Amino acid sequence: MILWEIARATGLVAVVVYTLTAAWGILLAGRGIQQPKGALELHRSLQTLGLIAIVTHVAALLLDSYAKVEWTAVFGIDSRPAIVLGAVALWLAIALPLSFALRQRKRVSFRLWRGVHYLAYAFWASAIAHGLWIGTDTRNPAVLAGYGVAIALVVGATAWRVLGGAPPKSSRREAPAA
Repeated sequence: MILWEIARATGLVAVVVYTLTAAWGILLAGRGIQQPKGALELHRSLQTLGLIAIVTHVAALLLDSYAKVEWTAVFGIDSRPAIVLGAVALWLAIALPLSFALRQRKRVSFRLWRGVHYLAYAFWASAIAHGLWIGTDTRNPAVLAGYGVAIALVVGATAWRVLGGAPPKSSRREAPAA
């Protein structure tokens, strides 16, 4: 039963961490925002923590006989659509940081990296849908409210970015010199 508890807990941790990762990444990508020192490192650290949570979540489910998740589900081979969504999220969670590493090493163009990075929206949405659809804790009002907050946070950040993000630096008021 401990594997089941680990799977549930790490699934919820992944939702929280990847929601923060997505919202922070969206805010950093917004026009006119000056990135504070360490901003990208925070984004990458959150992503790493999220990936650890996902891998732990998947491993616990595969090892737990109660969950009845076969190893083929990792590759999206399952009759349950919610499991397939989870597999899509898993592979996108691996592809996104891999694309960043390739970009840093100049193995892929900025345009290709940016295109792959836009899949982060699909990743986050598929992970949320997976959790809402098959997560056993979604009957808990607090967990359901947490999903609502997560959705509001990422949708709000996305709307902010789509609508232009922060104003350009030239139109911002400068703080008076001390």
